[in-house]
Amino acid sequence: MPAINCHKCRQLISDKETHCPFCQTPQVIERESSSLTKEFFKEPKEVINWIVAINVLLYIASIILDPSEAMSLDHGLLGVGSPTSRSLIVLGMTGNAMWTCGHWWTLLTASFLHGSILHIYFNLSWLRQLGAMTVVLLGPARFIFAYLATGVGGFLLSNFWNNPSTVGASCSIFGLMGVLIVFAQRRGGLLGEKLGKQLWIWTGVGLLFGLMVPMVNNAGHIGGLLTGMALGFVFPKQENRQESGVLQLLSLALLGATILFVGYNGLIMTQALEQYDLLGQLFCQ
Repeated sequence: MPAINCHKCRQLISDKETHCPFCQTPQVIERESSSLTKEFFKEPKEVINWIVAINVLLYIASIILDPSEAMSLDHGLLGVGSPTSRSLIVLGMTGNAMWTCGHWWTLLTASFLHGSILHIYFNLSWLRQLGAMTVVLLGPARFIFAYLATGVGGFLLSNFWNNPSTVGASCSIFGLMGVLIVFAQRRGGLLGEKLGKQLWIWTGVGLLFGLMVPMVNNAGHIGGLLTGMALGFVFPKQENRQESGVLQLLSLALLGATILFVGYNGLIMTQALEQYDLLGQLFCQ
């Protein structure tokens, strides 16, 4: 029979208990997943591959749409493999004119776009490591939800702060660190202490790197981190908690909606850019 730790006294109890038999503390029991979502989450760590694959496919699409800058060294080695701004606008870059025009859905789509081959390489390396930790400790649906929600939070702060044109998974990466930092603090024990210490070091290094390197969206990173910390207080403070079918369905729906928004954004922004080519002015669609 599967077992969990009591939320209060941390004694080992059955996951079917509604109250701890040792201290009588009520246990939060979530509904079991539906058969539909169970199938999607049969291999929990596969969800990391889904997110990585979407990032990679959209990066390839951004190069194919306009490869003119991909092999250019005009922006140095850091700019190698860079898609054009035009390609990123079509696929769902957020900030600047896109935000001014009310394209709120770009808060979701921008987390799957990247500005160079090094940009996507480093972000996906971090994503695989933090994603694996999040999936193991909190579950695959919570990982997907956290990735999307903290990306939104990061870009939202960025757009209200100074509204730069921006893309990248780094808002979500800082968001996952925020989720795990709060989880570690609430969970406590040796695991919580060691995990929290390591995550604070990674967060400090990431923020320091952002201050030293130009063109880094520090407001987005801070927004993602703070959103993740807030989400950490909503998520369970104990590992291996069952995910509800509602949460799993919501996570899948948000991910599916994001992919649809990429297509929708492509349709309207292609028309807008054609008008820009003709008239020299970008009109909101």
